[in-house]
Amino acid sequence: LKAPSSAGLRLLSLTPHAAPGHMTVHAAGGGLPWAPPAAALAAMHAEFRVSARLAITGEALATVRVAPSDTLEGLVRTITEEAGEARAVRVLFQGEFLAGGKTVAEAGLHDGASVEVVRCGSVQRLPRRRVVTSSRDRSVRVWAADRGECTLLLTGHKGAVRAVAFDPHGRELASAAADTTAGVWDACSGRCLRMLRGHSAELRGIAYSPRGTLLATTSDDRTARLWDTRAGRCRQILVGHCSPVWSAHFAPDGCGLATGSIDGTAKIWAAESGDCLATLEGHTAAVCSVAYSPKATCAATGSWDGRVRLWSSQSWQCTAALTSLEAAQVRCVAFSPDGDHLAAGSDDAVARIWRVEDHQCVATLVGHSNYVQSVCYSPDGLWVATASDDHTAKLWNAEGGECKLTLRGHTGYVYSSAFSPDGLSLATGSIDHSIRTWSVAENECVSSFLVDTNEIVATSCAPNGQTIAIAAWNGILELWSMEDGTMLRALTGHGCSVWSVVHSPSSSSVAAGLDDGTLRVWEVQSGSQLLAIAAHGMSIWSVAFSFDGCMIATGSADRTAVVWNAQTGVQQRVLHGHSDTVRAVAFSHDSGRLATGSDDQIVGLWHLEGGWTLSLTTWRLEGCGSMLQLTGHEDTIRSVCFSPSGCAVVTGSWDGTAKVWNTLTGDCSLTLVGHMGYVCCVDYSIDGHSIVTCSWDGSVRVWNATSAECTLLLRGHTEVVVSVGFLPPSGHGHSRRFPAEK
Repeated sequence: LKAPSSAGLRLLSLTPHAAPGHMTVHAAGGGLPWAPPAAALAAMHAEFRVSARLAITGEALATVRVAPSDTLEGLVRTITEEAGEARAVRVLFQGEFLAGGKTVAEAGLHDGASVEVVRCGSVQRLPRRRVVTSSRDRSVRVWAADRGECTLLLTGHKGAVRAVAFDPHGRELASAAADTTAGVWDACSGRCLRMLRGHSAELRGIAYSPRGTLLATTSDDRTARLWDTRAGRCRQILVGHCSPVWSAHFAPDGCGLATGSIDGTAKIWAAESGDCLATLEGHTAAVCSVAYSPKATCAATGSWDGRVRLWSSQSWQCTAALTSLEAAQVRCVAFSPDGDHLAAGSDDAVARIWRVEDHQCVATLVGHSNYVQSVCYSPDGLWVATASDDHTAKLWNAEGGECKLTLRGHTGYVYSSAFSPDGLSLATGSIDHSIRTWSVAENECVSSFLVDTNEIVATSCAPNGQTIAIAAWNGILELWSMEDGTMLRALTGHGCSVWSVVHSPSSSSVAAGLDDGTLRVWEVQSGSQLLAIAAHGMSIWSVAFSFDGCMIATGSADRTAVVWNAQTGVQQRVLHGHSDTVRAVAFSHDSGRLATGSDDQIVGLWHLEGGWTLSLTTWRLEGCGSMLQLTGHEDTIRSVCFSPSGCAVVTGSWDGTAKVWNTLTGDCSLTLVGHMGYVCCVDYSIDGHSIVTCSWDGSVRVWNATSAECTLLLRGHTEVVVSVGFLPPSGHGHSRRFPAEK
């Protein structure tokens, strides 16, 4: 501010003045009214237009008018209203969420700016196969390829995303960007796990070793780097190229690394020592892409000289040079999983597939309108994905060359594409600074509805499939129809949070465990309260009905589990043995046994006999008296469930795993590994062949109960998934179900 001329004036503070647009300047000589120039006032209040589109699909939602002095909170509220959104949203601008006390001007928004809207709590269709892309728009996106729907958007890079790669386990996604960093992301939730810094120029390529222990990056700084994926530390700097290094690929055994450079050569390096083993010379222009054959017999290089060369991995001599009639610059190469075919993308907007054995071009993929920057095969070899400067990625039939789908959503050149190891996802990276992941086959969410409450902490589906009880963090407990997704009635009479809820086997009543230590039971039909028991002196974290409906078990923060008569509320047994909060309780199907899980990382098995005495069995004991201890988890046990036969118990833990225990021997027979966050809930299918788990990573997984193979990954929730369960067979009267195969 330019203050009036006055000797010795010292500005101390500014306070609002009675006149609009004025303020009082408090200085050593007293308060002096001051008004900013009229032009400045006009600029502060001049409105301009901001457009909003849906982040996942790019769908235009609204165009709103804002002023530079408007708050970001006000902008988000205006967009929500104008777009007619019925749920909370978050707004992205240039990869950053708009939040806090900033004004529109301070956030850098301007006339014509475009923002992306992320719906919070929305439930989407759950595709099975995904595709990932990265872009010059600074984002990485995951897509539902069967419908061209983006299922995950990763932002955080401040420059174009040049390359993306899944780790061999499909749990992480790595990206290389023009901002000189490599990002490592949770492939399920999109959370940034770490940023790798060390290169001094733009990154061009990225690749995981076959075991996932090393990550290779290449850069315009003329080096490649090898990183320890667990520690995020640089282990080797590979120096030898005299121009930018644009591509890297590990040998099938992980011992070698190939790099391609603008200097026209490719180099072979020892991954352990960092020594250069061979230099492949023969191209007359930049080598943009390198790839090892899965058979380990050869490597391929693609160059701006219009040729693809094959090199023997024994002598590193060129054995063949493949070229098309057009001889366009080759941007990318990739072998099929069996090593029999090689795909290459070029500047003529075409990708070609060559048969390695006789060097014949067997398919031409025509459809892009600009350079093909990336090409990759699905793990089963049936599909080829391409990424192009025309802002799209495409999915092609590898045998016939037909285009199955065009993936749209990036706002800039799409530089890279990569299939996940399970073939269910494709990732793309783009000049728009984003990474997207896409699904390429579908497992459909057949029913969903939005619950207008606080955070959901527990749910229970009635055995007859007609109602679902939903408990929220703010104490709301409601019954909803599974038929049409409408709220039937609220269950009242309590004044605190509900931590657990369960239907009776007859579906006629609902029991809930409360934060104040009370156990309450309501009638489903009328909503009237049947029982209110001061059950524990501390919070009740778990409630379960016995399968005959005669008993209710509760687990509490007071370190006990208690068994109650379900009709009268009379206490029948207090089970002592755990040394910390009891988080989970479950009856066996014959109602004769009880399993408990606790913060003490122990699974307790209790044998209940007539007269409610506890009897020991031939199971081994570990010093806890009446309780058989099963140990192996490394954190809180949050959920337990007996198999229908009673021969096994599955447990879910905050250590990120679920375990299956043999109830005859007490041994852990299976460990289900795959979630990247706490496992909150587990359940057996009615036939005992499948297990379902849900996690803080936002996903639901279905597992083979015998082999521990993950047979299905369901994604669609945008937050922690706290509850999951198989619905009964359709013959029980409900109209919608989620069977294991779906």
